Amino acid sequence: YIVLYTMAVWLVYFMTTFVFYKYGMNFELTLQETAELFLFSTIALALPLSPAGIGTYEGAVVLFLSHHGVSKTDGLIAAMVYHLLLFIMDFLLLYIFLMVKNIKFKELVK
Repeated sequence: YIVLYTMAVWLVYFMTTFVFYKYGMNFELTLQETAELFLFSTIALALPLSPAGIGTYEGAVVLFLSHHGVSKTDGLIAAMVYHLLLFIMDFLLLYIFLMVKNIKFKELVK
């Protein structure tokens, strides 16, 4: 079950990337190009160069998109917005989890 769950999570991340860059930002990326962007940006996030991949993710996305006809400014804005949305979702899910489990934030800090 864990393998299926992991595959489902990665599929959701990929589809989110596809929808955001193709329809949210109106970049004319094919499904294959989106898969390449997803792989490229995921590797950039995994590099331990900065906390939470800040900067490396955006740089990787700008580099990739600039090679596919997107201006560096538009690529940077898109990468920053998408990365921010990922952070917001993580914090929202953390907040919901803490509320459901009735865990106070102060307990986590101890």
